Amino acid sequence: MAKGKSSGLSTHAVMAQRHEAIDSLDFFPTPPWATRAFFEDVLFAREKDEETGLPLIKFRPLFGGGELQRGAGPVQSLSVWDPAAGEGHMTEVQKEYVSRVYASDVHDYGRGYDVGSYVGEGADVAGLQDEVDIVATNPPFNLAVEFVERALTEARKIVAMLLRTVWVEGKDRYQRIFLPCAPDIIAQYSERVPMTKGCWDPDASTATAYAWFIWITDPKLRAIPRIPGVSSTIWIPYGAEARYTRLDDRARFGKPKPPRPEQTYADMYESDLFAPAPMPVM
Repeated sequence: MAKGKSSGLSTHAVMAQRHEAIDSLDFFPTPPWATRAFFEDVLFAREKDEETGLPLIKFRPLFGGGELQRGAGPVQSLSVWDPAAGEGHMTEVQKEYVSRVYASDVHDYGRGYDVGSYVGEGADVAGLQDEVDIVATNPPFNLAVEFVERALTEARKIVAMLLRTVWVEGKDRYQRIFLPCAPDIIAQYSERVPMTKGCWDPDASTATAYAWFIWITDPKLRAIPRIPGVSSTIWIPYGAEARYTRLDDRARFGKPKPPRPEQTYADMYESDLFAPAPMPVM
């Protein structure tokens, strides 16, 4: 069983963070197209088998370029865990690419996922019965260091965290993460990834930049030798939202906006809409 590693937080601090996640709903769902961009433009490469003509799915060169599957459909040989699954905006898209997907969250959002904290210690810490190949999630920003520290001990192949690009800064992150174990890859979105609190709004915009921070935990997958303090930066090509948005995404993942109150002709007449224009000042 994959067991939680102590983050060094006191029980009081851990419980406070759990209550914060539940009470304030520190929940910013990932647009589905952003998760697809991770698999399509960062992790996987698709080719055609010259002998059979069937699709061939491989790791991209930065992950060693190894063959994963001959044939279409989710990759059967990999497993993924999303330990900050929320309502499944990332988890359900992961299932489009990988056959074995595990999901958990500190709060029960009513989606049937396991409930448990990914940080701290105790009986209510999330865990898996089986080992997992990839830990990929959009973690709470203020707990991202703890998420990374635990994931690095459990993911057999890859750790991938979707975070605001400013996560590269900070003394604590430098000392605990970047100095001892810098990401192998930082995959920067070339366009903005709008995230809104509490729901996915497909019409939202943002001034915040996001990137994937990726650690390769299996040395056999590492195409570039690890150098302390050095990360490879790649850019997710612009236009990912247009490439990877599907027609049913809004119905699957979006929440309908409340209807605007109907405005009658009488309402408009009583408003300033039909008010006479002001007289010019002579």
